Amino acid sequence: MNALLERLRVALCWMGSLSDHVILLRIPLILVAAGAFLTFRVDQISEFFFLLGKGGEQPLQDAFGALIVTFAFGLAVWYSARVLYRFDFAARPALASAQFAGFRKWFPRILGAAVPVLMSIGCVLQIWAASHSVDHDDRVRLVVYSLSYLAEAAVILLFVANRRALMRAFEARRKVAMSARMEADPAEDSKLTSLGQLGAGFRIFQVTLLLNVFAFVCAWLWPSTLAGIGTLALIQLTALFFTVTGTWVLTYTERCALPIMTLFVVLAFCFQLLSSNDNHHIRQTTDQASWQARTPVISNLEDGRAVLARKLAGIKDGPIFLVSAEGGGIRAAAWTALVLARLDAETNGAFGDRLVAASGVSGGSFGIATYTAMRRLRIEKILGPADFACGAKQKINPDRCPAREFLTRDFLRPVLANMLIIDATQRWLPWAILPDRGTTLERAWERNWSQTIRSLSPGNAFASAWRSGASTNDDPWLLFNTTIVSSGQRMIEQPFAFAPGTFDEFFPGAVNGALRIDASAPLSAVVHNSARFTYVSPAGLLDPPQSDPPSTPLQVVDGGYFENSGTATLLGVYRLLTANDGLDTPIAASRVHVIHISNDPNVPAMLDGRDGCANTAKGSAGEHAPAGAAHIGEFASPLVALLNTREARGELSREAIVREAHDNVLHFRLCTGEHHLPLGWTLSDAAWTELARQLGDDRAQGETPNIELNVAQTRTIRDLLKN
Repeated sequence: MNALLERLRVALCWMGSLSDHVILLRIPLILVAAGAFLTFRVDQISEFFFLLGKGGEQPLQDAFGALIVTFAFGLAVWYSARVLYRFDFAARPALASAQFAGFRKWFPRILGAAVPVLMSIGCVLQIWAASHSVDHDDRVRLVVYSLSYLAEAAVILLFVANRRALMRAFEARRKVAMSARMEADPAEDSKLTSLGQLGAGFRIFQVTLLLNVFAFVCAWLWPSTLAGIGTLALIQLTALFFTVTGTWVLTYTERCALPIMTLFVVLAFCFQLLSSNDNHHIRQTTDQASWQARTPVISNLEDGRAVLARKLAGIKDGPIFLVSAEGGGIRAAAWTALVLARLDAETNGAFGDRLVAASGVSGGSFGIATYTAMRRLRIEKILGPADFACGAKQKINPDRCPAREFLTRDFLRPVLANMLIIDATQRWLPWAILPDRGTTLERAWERNWSQTIRSLSPGNAFASAWRSGASTNDDPWLLFNTTIVSSGQRMIEQPFAFAPGTFDEFFPGAVNGALRIDASAPLSAVVHNSARFTYVSPAGLLDPPQSDPPSTPLQVVDGGYFENSGTATLLGVYRLLTANDGLDTPIAASRVHVIHISNDPNVPAMLDGRDGCANTAKGSAGEHAPAGAAHIGEFASPLVALLNTREARGELSREAIVREAHDNVLHFRLCTGEHHLPLGWTLSDAAWTELARQLGDDRAQGETPNIELNVAQTRTIRDLLKN
């Protein structure tokens, strides 16, 4: 028994010593672990590796940027960990244990080499996972990059293992003495009490700090310039800065037994509670800064019922269309824009002429706005039918498919530059003085749309006032859904005035966004309120209108928090058009055709017996079969239930509109395909090709039920407009 207890004591002491060694390296260790999670589990990161093989917008710049920063980040992880192990911290006596000398020697080296190894794995995973989308040249590029990253890992290991012999050889050859003596073995290095004792090594920390400041200035004044190094390089560059700066802070934390990092977190939390540094104000004008409050001016709103009556009078007889577009990041935006553009092309513009209203959520709102911007160019006779075809075989060309060129641009780079550097810094400041990542995303949309149509039109729909085309017969009635944080209510951003009773009757429980958002607000800001992608975009602060000073500011987040399909709002539009107490002259229900555009493969088909995706099904009596694990566990169950209620509300809304519109419902579905379609704000050309394939292009690769369904829906709409 005594021997067993002694073994247990030794094991516990060994585990305690090991934990001291591991906890000390918590910052580089957490960053490497986060890198592993991103590489293996995050779809958008996988798309970045795929784009690395495809070339992206700037292939050589992205490739060299990623290679250089990966190598530097790996060295920074190793050096930071090695320096921390050289300190003699009183609270961690195990750091002087001879038993763990080998661990202190090799663990930093392994951590440093793990950085390029993870990059190599990311490239290999894309060769395997995207085999249908990676051609021979792309595969060769990914193999070359993968081997290059493995070579970097080998160089890091060889360099750090032999650097002492190399330095001594350099001293002997040049007959110079190094500023700090380097022993033959790491275990023989003298212990440190401050970073200044590193001599020349301390300059690495100083130079990195200066580079951090320089990167901050670039991200503030020239976000697109810093983003030019590539997304993967940008993520690793900020991780490099955090590693080196965090190591500096950790030395004081351990020496003074003062939880500096925890105090910083508490300070940032206090600023959040006081709302003193909220720099996420929603722009009410194009030139408004996100850290400046501005009361919107609500005036001269047109009567919505009168505008709708005028639109419907211009259509006269025949079918009219209502569209709802589901959320889902850039995937939803591209799919929505593609479906609407294709319908416009297939009907020679007749579909767009009869599109009365469109309700969008998140990426669906972005896709609707993209189609509307294209539609304005067609009305101006700048674009023609062929520009709306957007087929899978077309190359990215502004003269053939503006939506495709626009939506395959990388919107995430400048956002990440702001998020990881500017907004991260703002959290520690007591006052809001820095631009936020939300405005950076909006300006990226404006800038990239301008670049997309540079040879077509001097105008910029995304930078223009959101109500500029609302009162004409050219644009459909746009309804973008967002969610109010304080109440959980749906706010519908739409441009018209309605009598309080009318709006509340047809959109019960919703807030009329026309009474909160200035007419001068750019379309990009209004769309972004609906598409505030979780954490990538912050909650927006909507200042109270000038006409109602006592009202309080509102925070809004992505519309998908309330209901992700957009059909709840579209149902209100349907009832407004067809009910006897809606318009003065209601529309016959037989004329109104509802189109729902979904992009989540788990969404069941809205048409009985026409389920296109293999992984969703209806029960024999029409009920949707519950999916997912049967047992979650008592701790995770409440959270999982809260998250799944969003999907349930979407299904409830879809069922409700099917019950009212009956046979006049059309459903365009997106299923799991040959190329993975990520969320986020970056989409590759191959992903767009997959979207076009599922809409009916490139059928030689094999038809699937959902492609047949989408083709049939397109044919139905085309036939409706022929009659």
